[in-house]
Amino acid sequence: MFTPISLSQRLASLPGKTNFAVPSPLFDPEAFVLRLLYFACCGEGRYFDHLFPGLNLPSDSFPKSYDDVYETAYAFYDQQKPSDNFSHKGRICAIEIPQGEPVYNCYDCGVDPTCCMCDHCFNKEEHSDHNVSMHISQGNAICDCGDPASWKVDLKCLANMKAEADEFVPELPEGFRLAIENAISSALDYFLDVQSLFVETVPSVHHFLKGVTNIKDIENLSKLLQLPEEKYGALKKFETFYLVVWNDEFHNWDSAISSLAAGCEAMGETTQQCVEMASDIDTFGYTRMFSGYDIEALNTAAKKVGASGLTVTVVSDEEIARNYASTSCIKFLSRIVRSANIRVAEYSKKVIADLLLERYTVDVPNIPSSYQSFANAEMGLLVDNKIPSNDEGVLDNSGMKELDQLMQLHGGWFPTKKSKKKSFVEFTRLQLLFFMEMRYPKSTRNLLKTFLIPIITNSFRYRMEFARQIVDVLPQLEHFNQLEDREWNLSLLDSFRLQVYHDPSIGTILLKEGRLVKVMRSLLNILRIKSSAYSRCRYIAPVGRSNSTWIDRRRYSTESQALKGFETILSFIDLGSDEIFKFDQFIYLLAIVSHFQSCREITRKLGDHVVMEDLSYKLPYTRATTVYDITRNVGRLVAGLAERNQKVEDTISLVSSYLEVEYSVVSRNVAIYPVSESLVGFIHPLHSLLAEMCMFYRFFDLSMLDFKGNVIRFPAGELTLDKDLIPDKQSYAQHGTVNTILQSLVLSSQIDTGFWVRNGNGVHAQAWINRTFFNPDGDLYIVQLAVLLHELEVTEIFRIWEFLDCIQGSLAFEESVYQDKASPMLLEMATMFYRLLTYRLPFDSTLSRDDVEYLRTKAEICYSLLREPKMYSTLKRQFEGEPFFDKAFEDVSTFIPPRGIKDYGKYALKDEVYSELDPMDVLNKYEASDDVQEAIFEKMASLKNKKPEDIVLKPHFHLLSEEDLAKTEPIAELLKSQPFVKYLYKSLRLAADTDADDHLMATLHLIHAIIVDDSMRYSDDNNHLQSVIDIPICNMLLYIVEKEDSSKNAAKKAASILDALLLKDDAVLQSLTDCFGETHIEEYRKSKHGQTLETKKERVRRLALKRQQKILARMRGQQQEFLDKNKSFFEKMKTEQAEASATEKKVDSETTPRDEPRVCILCRNSENYEELFGVPALISKSSVFWNIPVCTRLSGPDFMVPGMNEASKDSENSRPKAAIKYYEPGLTKTKHVVSGCPHGMHFSCFENMIREKAYKYTSFICPLCQNYCNAFVPSFPFPHVQMDPTGEMVADHWMEIEKETEGDNCSQLTSQVFDSNLLHVLSNSDSPVYRKMIRQLEKLREKTKVLEVSDDRFPEPDVFRGISNLIASTLEMCEIASRQNGDTEPVTPLTMMLLRSLVQYRVLLNYLPTISRKETSELPVTPGEGDGKKDDFFFLGSILSLYLSGNEYFQTLIDHSLYRWLSITAMSMMFRYSESPENVEMDSILVETKLESNSLVFEILSKLCHGASISLGFSGSILPELLNKVYKVLASIYLRYQSQVELLAECFHFTSTSFLKSLDDLILSTQEGGLGFEMLQFECAHAQEVMEPYTMSLDYPAPVHLKPMPAKMADFLSILKPETVPISGKRATGRCICLLCGKVVANKNFHHNECTMGGDNYGLYFSPYNNSLIMNVQYDSKLFDEGGSDGFYTKLSSPYLNRHGEPAGGLIGAGESGILDPKRYEYLNQCWLDQSMATSAYREWCSRIRSGRGRMGPIGNVFEMGEDPVMAATANAMAAAMNGMDPFVMDPDDEVMDMDLEDDEEDEDDEDGI
Repeated sequence: MFTPISLSQRLASLPGKTNFAVPSPLFDPEAFVLRLLYFACCGEGRYFDHLFPGLNLPSDSFPKSYDDVYETAYAFYDQQKPSDNFSHKGRICAIEIPQGEPVYNCYDCGVDPTCCMCDHCFNKEEHSDHNVSMHISQGNAICDCGDPASWKVDLKCLANMKAEADEFVPELPEGFRLAIENAISSALDYFLDVQSLFVETVPSVHHFLKGVTNIKDIENLSKLLQLPEEKYGALKKFETFYLVVWNDEFHNWDSAISSLAAGCEAMGETTQQCVEMASDIDTFGYTRMFSGYDIEALNTAAKKVGASGLTVTVVSDEEIARNYASTSCIKFLSRIVRSANIRVAEYSKKVIADLLLERYTVDVPNIPSSYQSFANAEMGLLVDNKIPSNDEGVLDNSGMKELDQLMQLHGGWFPTKKSKKKSFVEFTRLQLLFFMEMRYPKSTRNLLKTFLIPIITNSFRYRMEFARQIVDVLPQLEHFNQLEDREWNLSLLDSFRLQVYHDPSIGTILLKEGRLVKVMRSLLNILRIKSSAYSRCRYIAPVGRSNSTWIDRRRYSTESQALKGFETILSFIDLGSDEIFKFDQFIYLLAIVSHFQSCREITRKLGDHVVMEDLSYKLPYTRATTVYDITRNVGRLVAGLAERNQKVEDTISLVSSYLEVEYSVVSRNVAIYPVSESLVGFIHPLHSLLAEMCMFYRFFDLSMLDFKGNVIRFPAGELTLDKDLIPDKQSYAQHGTVNTILQSLVLSSQIDTGFWVRNGNGVHAQAWINRTFFNPDGDLYIVQLAVLLHELEVTEIFRIWEFLDCIQGSLAFEESVYQDKASPMLLEMATMFYRLLTYRLPFDSTLSRDDVEYLRTKAEICYSLLREPKMYSTLKRQFEGEPFFDKAFEDVSTFIPPRGIKDYGKYALKDEVYSELDPMDVLNKYEASDDVQEAIFEKMASLKNKKPEDIVLKPHFHLLSEEDLAKTEPIAELLKSQPFVKYLYKSLRLAADTDADDHLMATLHLIHAIIVDDSMRYSDDNNHLQSVIDIPICNMLLYIVEKEDSSKNAAKKAASILDALLLKDDAVLQSLTDCFGETHIEEYRKSKHGQTLETKKERVRRLALKRQQKILARMRGQQQEFLDKNKSFFEKMKTEQAEASATEKKVDSETTPRDEPRVCILCRNSENYEELFGVPALISKSSVFWNIPVCTRLSGPDFMVPGMNEASKDSENSRPKAAIKYYEPGLTKTKHVVSGCPHGMHFSCFENMIREKAYKYTSFICPLCQNYCNAFVPSFPFPHVQMDPTGEMVADHWMEIEKETEGDNCSQLTSQVFDSNLLHVLSNSDSPVYRKMIRQLEKLREKTKVLEVSDDRFPEPDVFRGISNLIASTLEMCEIASRQNGDTEPVTPLTMMLLRSLVQYRVLLNYLPTISRKETSELPVTPGEGDGKKDDFFFLGSILSLYLSGNEYFQTLIDHSLYRWLSITAMSMMFRYSESPENVEMDSILVETKLESNSLVFEILSKLCHGASISLGFSGSILPELLNKVYKVLASIYLRYQSQVELLAECFHFTSTSFLKSLDDLILSTQEGGLGFEMLQFECAHAQEVMEPYTMSLDYPAPVHLKPMPAKMADFLSILKPETVPISGKRATGRCICLLCGKVVANKNFHHNECTMGGDNYGLYFSPYNNSLIMNVQYDSKLFDEGGSDGFYTKLSSPYLNRHGEPAGGLIGAGESGILDPKRYEYLNQCWLDQSMATSAYREWCSRIRSGRGRMGPIGNVFEMGEDPVMAATANAMAAAMNGMDPFVMDPDDEVMDMDLEDDEEDEDDEDGI
C-alpha cells in the first residue's frame, strides 16, 4: 500500500523526470501525470477491473509498476469513455449548466420560478402537460434537481431513471477506497501547494517584479520558490527560463497579436506563430512564447509584449512544468468523478468534498529579508499559513456622516475606526482554492466551475458548509475580484452566488449565525470604492455614454453581482426573522441603502436642446432598482412578525432620525429653491426603507416618527433625541424627507408635461423607471404620515409645486414659471392630492402585506387590460416574478375565444371590474389617466346602455373600518381647509375663463372625492364642507356646466357634483341664486343637467311621488296579468296572422328580388350595362379529391381507410397481380377550383389599374381586400329565373349525346342568366354598347388564358371545357368540405356568385366571333376517347361539359353519367377483389346498408358484376358478401353525388331535383330494354379496350380530413422515435409530421415530391418540437405568372394550445407542450378543404413577389371562426387592409421563405460554427 507522501513525491519529481518538458504536438507530459494517478488509484493494478469495468486491454498496455509509468505515454485510461451517467440519486444535481445549453423551468412543480433543471435531469414526458419554459443558459444557472426545498413534488429525474436501468454494480473493496483517497488527496494537495508558490501572475506581485532592476533577482526568486523538501523530497532544479503571456478580459484579438509581434521582433523571431499563440491564450489561458538561458533578453522582450498591459512573466522551466503538472491533477479529478464505475464516481465526489472542507496548511519557503516586500504582497506568498482578510467589521466615517454625527451626540459606540493593521485568518482547502483562483490558467478555472462546484454543493450539508466557509472570507475574495482579477468573468464567486444565494434555507441560517453581516460588509466595501462626494459616501456612476475602461467594467461587474446577490439572499430569508434588525447588523444594511440616496440628480436645461443624450443615468438607476428591491424585502421581513418587536421599532426610529439629520447636515437646501431651478432627482431608497417598515409593521405607531422624542438604543446605551441637538441650518430641514419626496413628484410631473424637453429623452426614462420600479406609493405614504403628524401644510405643497403665488397671491397661472404648461401641471397636482386622499391600503389594519401585494397586482393587471384585451403570455411577461399574478389574473379577467385560426384568443377585463377602476388611481402605472377615463366611459356606457357622455365616474376608495378611517381624518381636513378650497376655486376659474382646461376633469374628480369622503365620515347634517360652500365652488361648477365649449363629460360631472353639494346644504342654492339670479336658476332646472338640481326637501317629495308611481305600476301589471289569461284565443289568431304575413313577404322577396346595383370599388360608380363589369377571382389547385386506395398497388395512410392496411399486412395473399395493364390510380386527384372576392370593377377601371400598378391580367391584387387574384370574371345581376332540368332525350341514341356541339343549351341560358337590361344590349349587335362589350370580352379572352388550362387532362386548351370543369370541381370541393360539418352551408353566397358569374362568362363567349367552333367539336365520341391516360371519371364535370356544349336536358345528362359510373364501379370492384380481397376491406368509410339476396336489385347487380368480371377476363363466382360490398360502395358514393346534384341545382335554379332516382331505382332501370342496360352492355363489351385509359378509381365517400392528431403533444414522443427517420444531430429536432399522409419527415423538400396525398401543389407539415404548422406551396406557372423555380414555405397557427388558449411551447420545453384544441383543428381542416388556407398562402406569397413597380404587398385579411373566410374578408376588407396580416400566415418578413433556401438552412444546422 502506498502512503500519500510517496505518491506526492512521485508527482513532484515527475516534471524533472521529463526534463521539465512542456506540451508540444509530439509529446504531452500530462499523459504521465494521468498514468501515475490512475495507476495509484487502482492500487498498482489490483483494482483495474473495478476502475475500468469491462475494458480489455493487452497485457503490456497497463503499467505493472511505477517505473512502467514513465516508459510510455500510452493513454490506457482513454480507452474507456467517461461515463455519461449524470445520476445523483439521494443528492442534488447542482451542475452549473454551461452556456448555450438548455435550462428548463417547470412552474407547476417548482417552488418558485427560479427552480430549474438541466437537460440531463429534465424528463420531458413527466412535464409534457405542465407549464414549462426553456431558455438557453448564459452560464448563470444551477440545476436544482434533487433539492427537496426547490420542488413541490418528487421529480422523476431522467438521469436517475437511466442509472436505475444499468446493471448492478458491486461495492468497492476497502483497499480500493484507500487507493482512491490516496490518489485524490495527493493530486489536490499537489495542486494547492504548487499554486501557492506560483505568484508571478498576481497583479501586485507582477507589478513588484516589473520594478526589479537586477535580472539576477528573478533567477534567485525562482530558486527560492521550491516545494518543501520534507513533503516532496529533493527535486531536480531548473535550467532554462520561459517568457509566458497570460490571458485577460481586456485585450481583444488584434491587440494581443500586435503585442506578441512586438515581442517576436525584440527576440529577432518571425511573427508567423502569433495567431497560433493568441489562440492558445484564448483556449488555455497562456502561451509560452520563448525559452532560453538569457534572462535579460527574455525580460526585454517581456517589456515589449507587456507594454500594452498584457500580463507577461519570465519564469523557470521548473515552475512552468510543475504548474502544468498541477493543472493535470485537476483534470484527473474531473475525470475520476465521471468514471464508468458509478460507485467510483460517487465515492470520488465524496472524498473530494470532504477534503475541500478540511483545514489545510501550506509550507511557505523562508524568504530573505531583501525579498520581504515580495513575500508580504497582499496576494503573494501566504504568511504564517493564513490568508489576508479584508473584513475589519467597521464603517468608514465618510460613508455614514449623518449617523456618525448622531453617535457623536451620544458619545457612544459606533464602528467607524478602521484598523491600519491588516488581519489574516486560517483557511481550509476550499477557502485556499477560492483565494488563489486568479493564479489558475483559464482552462483550469473553467474546469473547476464545471465539475468542482457541483461536487461541493450536491447535498445540503455540503452546500451549507460551503456557504459558511466562503462567506467567512467573502470580503477579501470580492475585493480581489473587483480590483485584482484580470479574468473576473471566470470567477468561482459567480458559482458560489448561484448555489448559495438562491437556496431558500441558507440565507436564514447565515443570518441567525451572524454571518450575513459579512456579506453586507463585503458589499459595502465594494460600493465604497470611488464613491465620495461632498464628504458624503454616495454612489458615483461614470459620466458619459458608456463605461470606457476595462477597470470600470470589472468594478461594475463585481458591484452588480454582489448587490444583486445580497438582494437575492435577502428575498429568501424566512418571514419573522428579526436578527437583521439588530443594531450591529442593520447598521450595515442602512449604510448600503444610504449609499444610493440622492446619488443621481439633474437640473433643468435652458436654452438649446441637448445635443447628445446622456446615458450615464442607466447604471445608477439599474443599481437603484435593486436597492429598492432590498427595501421591499425588508418590508417583507417586517410583515412576518406576529408580535411587537423592539428591534424593529428601534430601527424605524433610527431610520427616521437618520433622515432628519441627513437633511439638516446637507449643505444644499432641499426645499427653498424651486424644482425648476434646483438639483433634484428620483433615487431615494431610504424613503422606501422607512415606508416599507412603517407600512407593514402591524404595530406601527406615529410616535415612532416623532423626532423630538425618538429613543435610539445602541449597544452602549440609549440616546434620546431632541430638536435642539440638531443644528437648525435650514428653516425646512425638519421636513426634509417629505419635501424631497414632493420635489420628486413635481419633477416627474414637469417631465411628463414637457417642461424639461430640452434635457432630452433620458429624463423621461428616469421618470418612467421611478414610477414603474421604485416605490411611488411608498413615497405617497410618507407624505400621508407627515400630514397625520401635522408637519406638512398645504401652502408648503403649493410652494414646492411653484403655484403658491398663483393661489395665495394675484399671479395668474399663465404667468407662472410654467406658462402654457400651467394647466397640465395643475392636472398633475390635482392627481397628487386625489391620491393623497384616496390611497388607503396602508391604513387598513385588516390587511397583511400579501393582501396589499395582491391588491396592487390586481389593480395593475386591470389597468393593463383596460384599453384592449391581451394574451396571457404578454401579461405574464409584464408581471414576471409577481407572486400573486395568477390569482389576481383569474379574479379580474375573462377569456375571449378566438375569432379565427390566427387569433389565439385573449383575455379582457370582466364587466363587473370596470366599476372598481379609477383613472387617477395611484396603482395605475402603465396607462395615461385620459386613456383610462375614456376606456371606462365607453365600457360603462355599453353596460348601462347609455351614451359615454352620460356616464359619471365615482371616486374609488378602499373601504376602511370606522377606527382605521378615523386615523386618516387629518388628510381629509387638509383638503377641506380654506387655502385648499381657494386653490380648487382658482383652478376651476382658470378652466372656466380660458381654453386651458387640461386639468378640469381631474379637479372635478378631486372635488367629487372630497364630497364622497366627507359623506363616509359624517352625516349630511353634520358635514365638514363649510369652506367648500363659503368659497363659491358651486358657482364655478354651474358656470362650467353652462359653458358652451365644456366637454359633455365635464359638464355632466360638474352637474353631478353640484347636485351632491346642494343635498349637503341648502345654502348652495342661495349662493347660485345670488350669483346667477332666480330666473336663470329656474331656467337651468329645466335643462338636461339641471333636472336633478334639488334641495333635500324637494328630493324627499320627489322620492315619495316615485314610490306612488311604482305602486300604481304594480297594480296595472296585475290588471294586465288578469287580461292576459283571457286573451289566449286572440293571441293565437295574431300569431297565425303574423306567420301568414311573413310567408307572403318571403314569397314576394323570392319572386320579385330587389338587388341593389353594385358599385365599382375603383371609380365608386354603380355597375351599368355599357361595359363589362366583373369581380376578381383566384384559380388554384386543390387535392382534397380523394380516391379509395388499392392497397395492393398503392396503399394510403392508415387514417384514410381504417383497417384496410392492417388487413393487407395480416394477409398471406400470394396471388399475383393481374396481368391486365392497369394505370394505378393516385390516392388523390388534383383539380382546379375558383375563389375570390365580391369587389366588382368596371372592365375599363380594371384595365387602368393594371396599367398604373404594372400588374398583369393574370396577376394582380384586389385594391380593397388585398386578395391575390389571377382572373377577372365578368359578373352581372343573376335573375331568379327557375330552370326545368327535366325533358326527353334530344339525341336519337345515347352515343350521339357526346357528339353534340350545337350549344343550344348555352344559347337558351342567355335568357335565364341575364336580366332584361343586358338581354337588350346583347340583342342589338349594331349598337356601340354591344360592340364595346364584345371588344372588351375579346381582350379578356385573349389576356386571361388561365381559364383555358383549368383542366390539364386535355392536351389542347379549351376555354369552354375549362369553365365547365372549374364550376364542377368547385361544387365538388364545396360538397366535400361540407361533409366535415353538416350544419354549415355547403356553398357560401360569395362562391355561388362566382360560379354563376362563370356561367355568365361561358354564355357570353358564344357571342365572340373569333371563337372557333372546332374547339367544341373535339369532344370525345366514345367513353374515354380523347381523354388521355389520366382521365378519371368526373361526375359533375362530364355533366356540365356536355350540357354547355350540347342540347340535352340536365336529367338526361345526369342519368347518362350515373349509368357510366355504375359500370366503372362494378369493374373497379371486380378488379380490386381479383387482385386481393383486402382491396375491398373498406367498411370503415361506407354507409351501413344491406342488400337483400332475394331482391330484384340483388339479381340485377349480380348480373352487372358478373358481366364486368367476365369483360375483364376474370373467372369465378361472385359471393353475396362481395355483392353487398359493391352495393355499400354504390350507396356511399351515390349519397355524395346526390348532394353534388343539389348544389348544381342551386347554381342553375332548378325547379326541383325530384327527378333523381334512388339507388335501387337507378339499378332497376338498367334492366334489359332500358337506356341504362344499353350503356352498361357497351361498357362491358369494350372493357378491355378502355381499361388502358380508365383508371378504375372510385371517389372517396367519407369525410376527407387531415391526419388525426393525438390529444397531447407529449404523445408525439413515441411517433418521433429516432428509428422512425434515420437522422441525427441538431436536425433530429427538425423532424415533422406530414398532415396529408401522416409520415414522419426529415426533409420537407424531398418529401413533397414523394408524398402520395399532396398532389403537386402544396404540403402541410406539423413540427411537435416547436409546435409550428408549416405550409409548403409550389409555384404553378400555368396559373401564376410570378414566382420562382420551386415554391415557398409559410408558417401557420398551431392547434396545440396551453391552458390559457395560447400556442404551446412544443416538445423542446419552451412552455407547456400543449393539448390539442379539437375545434381549432377542425377549423384548420375546414380551411384546408375549402381552399381558404391555400388562398391565404397565395395572398402571403404575393407580398413577396414584385410587380413592375415593386412589391405587390403587404396584404392581409381577417378570418372569423365559423364564418366563410372569403365572406369575412369582404365584411372586414378595409380593416384587413389596414392590419396587413393574414389569419393563417404570419409576418411575411419573418415567416415566409423560399423552398430552395429552406433545406439549405436545415443543412447548416449540422455544420459547426463559431
